[in-house]
Amino acid sequence: MSESKQSRRSFLRTIGVGAVGLYAAGARAEKVSGRKGPNVIFIITDDQKRTEFNATPEGNGRNLSPNLDSMVAGGTWFTRMYTASSVCTPTRYNCMTGTYASRCASTTFARATRKNLGQTSVQWNTFIDFDTPHIGRALQAGGYLTGFVGKSHTHVLRKHTRIPWNADPADPAIDRILKKNQSDACADLRKHGFDYAASIYHGNIPTQACKALNFHNTDWIVKGALDFIEAGAKGAKPFFLHMATTITHGPGAAGKRYTGDPLATPAGLLKAPLTVMPPRDTIPKRLRKAGVNPKAADILWLDDAYGAILKKLKALKIADNTVIILFNDHGTDGGGKGTLYQGGARSEAVIFGAGKKGQRVSQLAQNIDFAPTILELCGVAKSDWPKMDGVSLSPLLAGVDKPIHKSLYFEIGDTRAVIKDGWKYLAVRHTDRINKMSLAERKRLLDATTRNHAKVGKKWKVTDPNAPFAHMGNYPGGNDGDHRCIAAKPHYFDPDQLFDLTNDPNETKNLAKAPKHAKRLEEMKKELTAHLANLPGGFGEFKT
Repeated sequence: MSESKQSRRSFLRTIGVGAVGLYAAGARAEKVSGRKGPNVIFIITDDQKRTEFNATPEGNGRNLSPNLDSMVAGGTWFTRMYTASSVCTPTRYNCMTGTYASRCASTTFARATRKNLGQTSVQWNTFIDFDTPHIGRALQAGGYLTGFVGKSHTHVLRKHTRIPWNADPADPAIDRILKKNQSDACADLRKHGFDYAASIYHGNIPTQACKALNFHNTDWIVKGALDFIEAGAKGAKPFFLHMATTITHGPGAAGKRYTGDPLATPAGLLKAPLTVMPPRDTIPKRLRKAGVNPKAADILWLDDAYGAILKKLKALKIADNTVIILFNDHGTDGGGKGTLYQGGARSEAVIFGAGKKGQRVSQLAQNIDFAPTILELCGVAKSDWPKMDGVSLSPLLAGVDKPIHKSLYFEIGDTRAVIKDGWKYLAVRHTDRINKMSLAERKRLLDATTRNHAKVGKKWKVTDPNAPFAHMGNYPGGNDGDHRCIAAKPHYFDPDQLFDLTNDPNETKNLAKAPKHAKRLEEMKKELTAHLANLPGGFGEFKT
């Protein structure tokens, strides 16, 4: 018996009767095509708010998103999904590797750890090297055709040639540089284990090219995805596609990002607008007809992308054997991005095409669980993969209402947190790198970030080098979003924070100093210590 069939039978035994729904569609397709395993499309969106999902209480009825709504209605919606780290790069690392970002082995991350006196500092520095095990490489080795489109932001790619902010992309010399940058990025992603790469954003849009191209182009990303799906449907292998959107992250005002230049891409100017999605100028008309606020325009544009994918799968007659996993990379509510408060750590996810239909799962789940889930769904062994921190979501997909995690662990900058039994403990421990930093060094850090933002036309708000460091510990005054969070949470700078999430979901009352919760505080500290014991780096008195 093949390893793939052994894995699948073992999986079916593990989750019992619920597996019938999980694999019925895949089995039908396999009899017709001879393929093994389902196709999988993993879609990760960028910086969405809970109000931008009709499936959440905060967003219900505020959006026009028929395609996403249909996936939620016919799939599994996770009501307590979290990301282990709350900024773009490490959360993508979590999803791709199934491990905490502090396990990153890149030289950039190692250098940051040494600088932080041996305490890992998870920020925009957790890169996937060419030898890092990840889901794309594993599935490629397991017989899958693999593809990547959209925003990378975590894979090591060769440095692209920067062009002046005011450069003209119509200039042939500039166009050649842009196309070379794109070609290099695609080639590097193929080295990472993806057979196909297209429509690549190296990172956030303002860092890609020049002011004239500083726009989102979801149509361009979708074109890359559709081309891959069509090629994959014709091949003998099942396929895996990683599709990363750039919205709803900046640049551009919320609700206006769809109005950017349709010819603009980081690979240069297109010759004509793409026609792979409904015309952009129909978006406001459809919103008015549905009675939805015009500020939800970018969500409809994003939903049109999902619609184009679903339509292509149906046209190719492979919808019944394709699993779609959609995840928002991290929260941004209340300025929580870059913190471990609920506003940053809590996120949204739906899995469509596997498991019971139309269920809402309230058990704790985390983005480190996606990689082991995908490997199990695809019947691909992970024998050569280091121990994963995540676990498969398959029991939850099959309708088993039992915990798959005893507790959840979180990490960002100089902050760690755990959630267990409806409580959260959050600890902030800056090292002497910050505690004893000179005023001159504080000023140097602040000046550097001010200059970097000025290069892309952005004014940095913090001017006081004596401003306290925020949770991430990168420079005085923190990041853009921190200011709102600091204002909303008077306990923001407390080193120990304890919250009763059941009665205080917005984390407004720090109970760490309350005598009646002293036992709970000690239990939560022990839980954090247990997680840290298995991870690299120290953390204050918890792990030296």
